[in-house]
Amino acid sequence: AAFRRYDDDGSRTLDLGEFVKFVEELVNIKAQQDDEKGSVPAGVQEIQNLVAKLNELKAELRTAVFQAQHSDLLGSELHNQRRQLSLREGHLKQIQHDLRGMLPRPSYG
Repeated sequence: AAFRRYDDDGSRTLDLGEFVKFVEELVNIKAQQDDEKGSVPAGVQEIQNLVAKLNELKAELRTAVFQAQHSDLLGSELHNQRRQLSLREGHLKQIQHDLRGMLPRPSYG
């Protein structure tokens, strides 16, 4: 089916967007047939409700993926900042050591 796709590693995944389109097409075809007959069975309404729920889930999924990616970015940014601070701390310790070396040594007479 069009809503299944293969990932780079060969595993199959469900393309949620394509699946929702597929279900919407089925609903539209069914609704068209029912209009021609003059009756709309309860099943069509249930399917339309399912489509609406799928769209909500798709939006929630997109939000969750975005947040996960964003938190990964924040995590790596924090890691970079920690590394930079650690390097600066090392430089400061070296400068402090060098400055101490420049101080005149006390002479005990």
